[in-house]
Amino acid sequence: MTTSPFKNNEFIRVLLTVLAICSVGGLFSGCGDTAQQDIDDLRSSSVASRSQDLGQTMKYIDSYERFEMGEFRNKVNSGLNRWMSTRTDTQDSWAIADSASSLPESIKSHSIFTNLASDKFSGNDAFFVQQCYWMEKVAERVHAKYTILNHEYALQIALSKASDEEKEAWKTSDDLLALVVAKLNPALNSQDDASGMSEVKLLARAMELFDWTVRNIQLTEARAWPSESTMDKLSLTTDVDPKSWPPATGAIGPGYSRYPWQTVTYGKGDFIDRAHVFALLCQASGIPVTILATPAVDGSIRPYEEWLPAVMVGKELYLFDTLLGIPIPGDSAGSIATLDQVKAEPTLLSRLNLTPQESVEKQDYRVVANQLDGVLALIAAEPESISRRMFDVQGALTGAARVGLVSNPDVLIEEIRSLGSVKQVVLWHMPFSIALFREQVALAVDKTQFDADMREKLLWLPTDEIYIDNFVMFRTARNMYLRGIFEADRNSRIRSALSYYFAFMYSDEDISNIKTDPQLQESLGIRQAVGQDARNWMEQLAYMEGNMTLIRADAAFFMSLAHFENGNPQPALNWLDNQLPKMDTDGRWEPWRQYQRGRAFESAGDYVSAQEAFDADSSAQKAGSKLRSRWMKELEALKNGS
Repeated sequence: MTTSPFKNNEFIRVLLTVLAICSVGGLFSGCGDTAQQDIDDLRSSSVASRSQDLGQTMKYIDSYERFEMGEFRNKVNSGLNRWMSTRTDTQDSWAIADSASSLPESIKSHSIFTNLASDKFSGNDAFFVQQCYWMEKVAERVHAKYTILNHEYALQIALSKASDEEKEAWKTSDDLLALVVAKLNPALNSQDDASGMSEVKLLARAMELFDWTVRNIQLTEARAWPSESTMDKLSLTTDVDPKSWPPATGAIGPGYSRYPWQTVTYGKGDFIDRAHVFALLCQASGIPVTILATPAVDGSIRPYEEWLPAVMVGKELYLFDTLLGIPIPGDSAGSIATLDQVKAEPTLLSRLNLTPQESVEKQDYRVVANQLDGVLALIAAEPESISRRMFDVQGALTGAARVGLVSNPDVLIEEIRSLGSVKQVVLWHMPFSIALFREQVALAVDKTQFDADMREKLLWLPTDEIYIDNFVMFRTARNMYLRGIFEADRNSRIRSALSYYFAFMYSDEDISNIKTDPQLQESLGIRQAVGQDARNWMEQLAYMEGNMTLIRADAAFFMSLAHFENGNPQPALNWLDNQLPKMDTDGRWEPWRQYQRGRAFESAGDYVSAQEAFDADSSAQKAGSKLRSRWMKELEALKNGS
């Protein structure tokens, strides 16, 4: 069995030193410009470059193939800059959002904020455009192809309450989830508005997007917010004031270590990352959403503690818990609780406490009744989405190239405030904090070649992120997965996500041979450079050996998700039970395997096996899986007529 060299911390330290010397491209793009960006800007002054229009640049976003990250960033950003430099029309109606004034001073003094009025594209701008495109494609696909079996509990509870006439009518419905939602949440209005959307359909769409988020973003433990006593230990900068804004110093913390596009690429994140992705998917679908929070009590500079996302339907905020991975249950089986309901009936939250039979350790729900009156509402708006430059691009996009790039948080803030359910509504700091943190990571990587302490602080980086950048085709696979391309198109010669993932199923023999097989090395795009000494070359090969071990495990896990996403739970189970353990020799995906097994069994109607899988979940979502296990017991009882 192949042993990954990434298990050796000393190897990772060496690797970080090598990466500091070599270019690692777009993974670490921050707010500043790169030398390559400057070169591309000079080229943009040429007549030939000026002939490139916005539509041509957007083709990089629409492309099925992915470029190397640095190349992708430079192509898109410099293309947008060329377009901007040749514009003859101007739009004077842009203004910075009023709500931006509520952000922490450390953010407002940073370039990510002060450059909102800039017409210069750089750093994360290219990836932001891609992120918006991905969110729209995922939302469109989920709405078009979502299967009711992903809401087996709600379906079976609704069927148990439906009349024979209703059951017969449901057999021919093309939007069964909406009928289920209406049955379980009778207070909702089922009448369509002028846009063809009813309150019932709105909540059903939100349920679909939430379920996609939970299944596709594997939950990791949320890090603690850096305290004054830990700031110096965690920060990537020197001489840090203990009262500094942690993300701006590179001190890793909850929810701000990755951009949403990175979260969906790697398929992992904490409950705040999940909430962030869910909020963006809702925005892409025109669904009003906020992140609820409670006042911080840890005595740090942290302004609040994120709780969960809430979708505004009518005059209510419906609660979706990204830590548990389920909506907060209402007062009747299958219904979804609202903020006003849990305020009036706090026992709805205490019902989420685990019993001694479910957990040896006492696990009570993290929010209690006396915190509910102080709840805040946070509005998610990416920095780029309220910038002048994206406002200008949005106004120029037409036809197939059109993608939603801008947001108006002030409007939603007023809508949420008018409900009277929360104490305060403010712009969420998290999207801005991510940009500050990633800038510090980029700067820190450059220091690792001569700073041993910095290498120690970045030990998480190679095995969490960097390894993927050695496999451009893997990014193509993720791109196709997010766009729902699960079947190959022979006519257009387009491969599928499944076929790309399968290409990464390296055998132990392949991995062992990387050091001695020149043909295999060539296929992976690596070759010994002229003048490269033998020791450095062997370190490079050992690095690739570790990469191959990691990437094949990722591919096997995502292969199972792709089958499930394509409506095939049995092949998904086959990959989870038989193929993944062979590929994932380090057990990296093991914490999330049981939950995915449970979902596949649930979708297939095997409630007993689903319950066993959920009970075996040891991941950060284990409390939510225990609650889902309760649902399976209910369904099995219904099935047996008891």
